[in-house]
Amino acid sequence: EPCECISYLVQNKGKTQIILIASSILALHVIPLVHDRPDIIHIYIQCQNEQEEQYWTEKNYLKVQNRIFSDKILLYADLKTFVITEKDNEQNLPYKEILPKLTYFNEKNDKISAIKDLNKYSIDFIWFKLMIEILLKMANTDRAKQIMIQVSRKYYRDTDKKENDNIENDNINKFELDQTTSDHAIHWYTRSCFCYRLTNKALCTQDPDCLFTFRYIITNIHKQLEILYKQNRNDTLTPIVLYRGKLLWAITLHNLKDNIGGLVSMNGFVSATRVEQIADIYCSRDQENGYERSFFKLNIGIDSPVPYASIHKHSAFPDEHEVLFSIGTVWRIKSVDQGEDKVWNIVLDLVAEYDECCIELTNYLKEQLGEETTLLTFGNFLSELGEYEKAFRYYTLLLEELPDDGNERSTIYNKLGCLRYEQGEYSMAEGYYRIAISYLKDKEEENIEINGNPFESINVLVSNSINQLRAADSFPPSTTTTSKFRSFDDRIDLITKPLKADHSSAGKIRNNQGLLYYGYGDYKAALGYYEQARKLFEVEPAKNAYALDLSAVYNNEGVIYLEQGRYDDALDSFEKAIIIASKQFPPKHPWILDYIKNLNVVIEKR
Repeated sequence: EPCECISYLVQNKGKTQIILIASSILALHVIPLVHDRPDIIHIYIQCQNEQEEQYWTEKNYLKVQNRIFSDKILLYADLKTFVITEKDNEQNLPYKEILPKLTYFNEKNDKISAIKDLNKYSIDFIWFKLMIEILLKMANTDRAKQIMIQVSRKYYRDTDKKENDNIENDNINKFELDQTTSDHAIHWYTRSCFCYRLTNKALCTQDPDCLFTFRYIITNIHKQLEILYKQNRNDTLTPIVLYRGKLLWAITLHNLKDNIGGLVSMNGFVSATRVEQIADIYCSRDQENGYERSFFKLNIGIDSPVPYASIHKHSAFPDEHEVLFSIGTVWRIKSVDQGEDKVWNIVLDLVAEYDECCIELTNYLKEQLGEETTLLTFGNFLSELGEYEKAFRYYTLLLEELPDDGNERSTIYNKLGCLRYEQGEYSMAEGYYRIAISYLKDKEEENIEINGNPFESINVLVSNSINQLRAADSFPPSTTTTSKFRSFDDRIDLITKPLKADHSSAGKIRNNQGLLYYGYGDYKAALGYYEQARKLFEVEPAKNAYALDLSAVYNNEGVIYLEQGRYDDALDSFEKAIIIASKQFPPKHPWILDYIKNLNVVIEKR
């Protein structure tokens, strides 16, 4: 349908590059409206006869030229050739000609948004920022090197280009035997081999699995650049200008123009030169359809948050005055203008750590995800987006990497329990909470007695909860949406809070177990767990450290009191939740707003 096709193309909004394949009839309605969209790079037309072929040939649309077919087999053959050629061209580009994937953040639109309300580009921007911070914090072991080698071998074993197998396998073998790869990471990256090709592929995907696979080379390049940056600190005490020439996809140029004044992250290692004439060579090549000749002017201040260095002594090709930036540089787009020579001049300023927007973004992430970026922060980010399976996979990856340490594993299993709870898989959630508690069983806080009774054994807890789940007439709702209020004829939405620990905490896990029992309808057991959690959080100095967690427990207690018709107790609990949270968080913090909603329900019912 023409309307559906046009609607899809409009909604794409430059997210991906498109090859449009249309029948001659569909093309009549669609091509005049969408031909000039920069995200459409080529258009193929399937004709019924030679008359239709002639009609479209005479129309002389630029993106349709030489792509008009009445034979489907020929159309598919041409399309396959195009895809293979593009893939070969990409793989054969020298690393210095590859422009990393760009993601954008417009603070004017997004700085006050909740994570789930951010637009796609801003989500990608924050996603990559968090992922790189975490990668660089992880231990870089021989196991990480072996994982990279195994995946690289498999890639060339499975590829269709068999003639390159021996060459790349030889390179991989040399890389494996080289005991100094960590000290010569830049040399390996600049060689024409698997190292930069597969690393850049991984960086473009922004997939945690792929990035983890190539973290060995990514981290070592960063560390080597960091050393060189410190050694040549005197060279960075004055601002400098670097240059970069590139044939850009039209859609990339379009997005840069749309975000003038905003931030752009280059999600890879950026190569530039001090010599303007060298950069000009790279943007002076014959222009191809769908590409624009572009010349970058990169302004570098004296306080770069990302290490960079001249690498001519360390590169496999030391013939140019090349400067390499580490991964994840953030730039402010100053201007995008086309000169008389039809070359687009793009001016970017490297963003310093003290940049106002960077400070705002850092504070924003702290408010949304926690004060410090840890190995768990990225999983929290995915959870906030509702990407539960991706978050689950990420936490599972961490379990494979972390040592068998009780604290860290307890935290991750608690998070896995929260994810399964959010997805309605309550038996699995209880199982993960059980494992989390088992890692804490020797801790002193697990011996605290509530109302004179010690905690029940883990086995009894799990058996009881699974039995109650099977017998329950209804299942607990998702805590990110609402809980069904069952005490009144009319239905009221109440908001409960699971706690996703950034470190090991029995209090957080007790709160989450209370949520499960609340869902089962066993309010007495739920209140018992909430009381245990509350007493753990109220112990000094934990009271200040766990202010938001303590407020959540009071809120969850208030929900049960309200369902039981104990309005005074509910009012007291919600007021305490609001007061405790307000002492350390702004009035518009999303959790405080949720507590106020619950409080209003009590006021209406009293």
